[in-house]
Amino acid sequence: MLGKMSHRDRKGEELWLAFKKNFERMLELTPWALALIDTDYRIRWINPELIRIFERPEEEVLERPCYEVFHGTQAPPENCLIRQIILSKDPEPKCLHETVKDKKLKICAVPVEDEGNLLGALHFVFDLSKVHQLRKDLIEKETILQSLLDAYPDIIIFKDRELRWKLANKATLETFNLSEDEWQGLTDLELAERHPEFREVFQYCHLTDRMALKKKGLSRSLEEVPIKGETRIYDVVKIPVYRDGQLQGLLVIGHDITPLKRTHLKIKEYANRLRTLLDGLPLGVIFVSPEGRIFEVNRKFCEIYGYRPEEIIGKKGDILFPDQETWKTFTREMLPAIAEKGSYETEVLQKRKDGSLFPLRALGRRLENRGRIWIVEDVTTQKEIEQRAKQLEKSLEQARRLESLAILTGAVAHDFNNLLTIILGRAQLLNQKVAHVPGAQRDLQIIIEACERAQDLVQQMLTFSGHQITEAVTFDLNQLLKQRQKVIKELLRPGIELELDLSPDLPPVSGDPSKIEQVIINLVKNAVEAIEKQGKIRISTSVVEVTQAELSRAIVGYDLPDGDYVALSVEDNGRGIPEEKIHQIFDPFFSTKEFGRGLGLASVLGIVRAHRGALLVESKPGQGTRFTILFPPVSP
Repeated sequence: MLGKMSHRDRKGEELWLAFKKNFERMLELTPWALALIDTDYRIRWINPELIRIFERPEEEVLERPCYEVFHGTQAPPENCLIRQIILSKDPEPKCLHETVKDKKLKICAVPVEDEGNLLGALHFVFDLSKVHQLRKDLIEKETILQSLLDAYPDIIIFKDRELRWKLANKATLETFNLSEDEWQGLTDLELAERHPEFREVFQYCHLTDRMALKKKGLSRSLEEVPIKGETRIYDVVKIPVYRDGQLQGLLVIGHDITPLKRTHLKIKEYANRLRTLLDGLPLGVIFVSPEGRIFEVNRKFCEIYGYRPEEIIGKKGDILFPDQETWKTFTREMLPAIAEKGSYETEVLQKRKDGSLFPLRALGRRLENRGRIWIVEDVTTQKEIEQRAKQLEKSLEQARRLESLAILTGAVAHDFNNLLTIILGRAQLLNQKVAHVPGAQRDLQIIIEACERAQDLVQQMLTFSGHQITEAVTFDLNQLLKQRQKVIKELLRPGIELELDLSPDLPPVSGDPSKIEQVIINLVKNAVEAIEKQGKIRISTSVVEVTQAELSRAIVGYDLPDGDYVALSVEDNGRGIPEEKIHQIFDPFFSTKEFGRGLGLASVLGIVRAHRGALLVESKPGQGTRFTILFPPVSP
C-alpha cells in the first residue's frame, strides 16, 4: 500500500476504493513524467509527460531497457537507480541528475514492493532544463551586473533587512581594504571589529542605515572616510528596497566628492578674493545678465544707490532710472554700441533707493555669453565742484567788472563832486548878492537844488565804489529794523504786506547803521517794484552756518571763510529775475526800468563790500526773489 490513509467509516472506505480504482488514470494525468521499471530493467509503463520529455513514440520506450532509454548505454551504469535499489536492497528513494538530448533531467526512483519482495521502481523524471537555463541566465546577469558595479568608481553596497552585506562592488572592497570572502553576511558592527581602522566609519554607517530604514525613503548625508592617511568625503545615498510592500534590504551608494569639495573650496576662495577686490574698489561695479537682470554688485555700488545686495539682485536695470523714458533712451543707445564696439561710456541721471536723483558716469563692457559689466561713478561732487568753479569764475569776472566800474565811478564822482562844490558855493554867494533883482533868487534856488540832488547821486556813486569813508560801530540789527519799521512801511503800496521775522538772541554786527538802513530801504524799494499788484515782503534775521559751496554762489564775499554769519534777508513774491540777469542787476548802468538807471542795487553791493560781507541772490521767474546779506558776527 502506498502511504497511509484513514478509512474507518464508510465515506473513507469509498474514497480509498475510488483512489485505487482511478490510480492509474491519475498517474497518466499528473504533470510529472513517470515510468514504472521492473527488476529486469525493462520499462513496463509510462505516462504521456514522459513521452513528451524524451520526444520518442511510446513503442520505442515500452519494454525497452531503461539504461538504453535513460542513459544511452548497453548495460546498466553504476548510477542506474534501479540497479542501486536492487544491489542495496534499500527501500529508500534514490535520485540522480542526467543529461538526455541536451535536457537537464533529475530522476528519482521509489521502490515498489509486495510483501517485502522488490518488484521494481516508479521513476519520477523532472525536466530541469528551464531551471538550468534560468540559473545560467541569472549567473550571466549577475556576472554582468557585478562587472558593471565593479567598473563603477562609487561605493555600492546592498544589505539585507538585517543589514548584512549581500553585495559589494570592487570600489567598496578597495576602499575598506576587504578581501573577497570576508564580508559576505556581516553587519557593519561586525566589520568594525575586524577592521578597527574603520571602526568609527562602520559604526556611523550602521547608525545612519537604521535611520534610513526608519525613514522608509531616500536619505542623504556626507560621511568622512580615512583612506591611506587622508580623509575622503563621500556623498552617501541610502535607499530602502521594497518588493510587494515587503522590505528586501538597503541599497547604499557613496560618491567620493573630495575633488569636488576641493574645487569648491578653491572656487570659494577665489570668489572671496574677487569679492574682497570688488568691495575694495572706489568705483561701483554691477554685473547684468543678457536679459538685463542684475546678478552681482559690489559694496561701492550699494553705497551709491542705497540698496542692500539682496534688494537689487535679480531686478531689471530700469529700477535705477528716474522713469521708463530715460531707461528706454539709454538702452536704445547702449545696446547697439555694446554689440558693435563691445563697450559703451556715458553720463546718465540715476535714481537712488530713497528716490533722490544724481548724475552717474558709467562704462560698460560686454562679457562673452554672460551679459555686461558696468563700472559706475557718482559724479555729484565732481559736478558740484565744476559748478562751483563756473560760479566762482563768473563771480570773479563780475567782481573784476564791478571793480573796474567802481574805480571809474569813484574817480568820476570825486571830480564831479569837486565841480559841484564850486558851482554850489558860487550859486549860494550869488544868491546873497542878487536879493534885490526880481526873479534872480528863484533861478539860483533851482540851480542850488539841482546841485544838491547831484551831490546825492555822487554819494550813491561813492557808496558803490566803496570809497566812501564810514565809521564802524557795533549795533543790533534787530533793533535797527524795529526803529525803521515805520519808515519801511511808508515805502509800501496798498496791497503789499510787510512781515518781520527777527531771530531772538541775534549777535551784534559791526558797521555803519545808516548805510545798512540804506541797504534795507533800497532792497525794499526793489521788492515793491517787483510786486505788480498785491504781495508780501518778508524781512528776516537769523544766524546761519555757511559752507564754501554756498559762498561760491555769492555776488560779493565769495572769498570769505565758511562758518557762522548773521543773515539779513529781504524776500518778495513778485515776478522774479531770470537767472541770466541776476549778476547784471548790480551793474550801475543796467536797469529793468523803462527810464533811468538802477543805482539802488549798485549802492547795496558797494555797502556790503565796504562792510566785508557777502551778498547772495535767489530768484525764480514768477515765484519771487530773496536777497541775503551775510555779516560776520561780533564776539561779545
